[in-house]
Amino acid sequence: MVGAFKRRYPRVHLTIKQGNPPQLAEMVIAREADMAIATEALDTIQAPRAAGLRMRHCVVCGEAPAREEQRLTLEMLARYPVVTYDPRSPGGAASTRRFRRRAHPGHRAFSGRLDVIKTYVELGLGVGVIAAMAFDEKRDRHLRALEAGHLFAP
Repeated sequence: MVGAFKRRYPRVHLTIKQGNPPQLAEMVIAREADMAIATEALDTIQAPRAAGLRMRHCVVCGEAPAREEQRLTLEMLARYPVVTYDPRSPGGAASTRRFRRRAHPGHRAFSGRLDVIKTYVELGLGVGVIAAMAFDEKRDRHLRALEAGHLFAP
């Protein structure tokens, strides 16, 4: 998205900052940033104006827990360590709450940022539950994305 923006508006100067959603909202409120994009809910923050979208989830893996013709289930996922967002975040809470009820007692899950999740999956440490929009077929060509919108609330 940034590359396309820069090609279309080459004279516009961009400064890209990172932060968690409350930090991003504070940057906008303090006019340290003109806008912020966050993948987590901002409903508890008094931002000047916020627009939201519903995030679908997918499962990323190296080896598929399901064959092409099978629909992914929580029971299939429970056989693997799951790498997903921090459970304290709204995205992580949505993806882990339902899964943890079904996982077997010895199941271990990791959590992290998106780049960490994909790296752990690449290293064979488990399967990842991420926002479907964060999977890029070209960039993530060594991973496979499985539809999981039916498993986790948007």
